[in-house]
Amino acid sequence: MSKLTEYLGIREEYVDDFELLTIELKQDKDNISNSYYFYVPENTSVELLEEMDWLTGLCIKNIPESVVQELSEIL
Repeated sequence: MSKLTEYLGIREEYVDDFELLTIELKQDKDNISNSYYFYVPENTSVELLEEMDWLTGLCIKNIPESVVQELSEIL
């Protein structure tokens, strides 16, 4: 599990579904705390959408910079 999946509270059985998605994290420039956000992609599985109570296009906000830094190191 990555810091992002842990932060979002994605259960282990849905981690693979989430990690297959192309998530484009964007920096929230209006927020002083350097948080990030992303929109839930159209190709998100129905199971993951239901598990997380998400809709496609939903904006997931306030992801801390420390979570995103781990992703930068992997890429």
